[in-house]
Amino acid sequence: MTTFLIVIALVAIAYQAFIMIRVLKSDQYSVTQRIAQTILIWGIPIVGAAVCHVVLYTDRHSSRAQDEGFVPATDENPPGIGQDAIHH
Repeated sequence: MTTFLIVIALVAIAYQAFIMIRVLKSDQYSVTQRIAQTILIWGIPIVGAAVCHVVLYTDRHSSRAQDEGFVPATDENPPGIGQDAIHH
């Protein structure tokens, strides 16, 4: 039984460390936000890490969806490219 609890504790610590490293490496947050999330991760074990994990995931995917510079692919070439650019 104690071996099982040790394994669970090690998995929890590894998960929290993994999320903390992802938070600290993220350039989406200010230093103050990174510190606050690190305190949350270790202050409320497992739950704090899970909350930060969800926030990281949703922020990363929502920032991709809001990319203003994204131009969807079409079957037409932009002016001056492809057949339009060929002048005989």
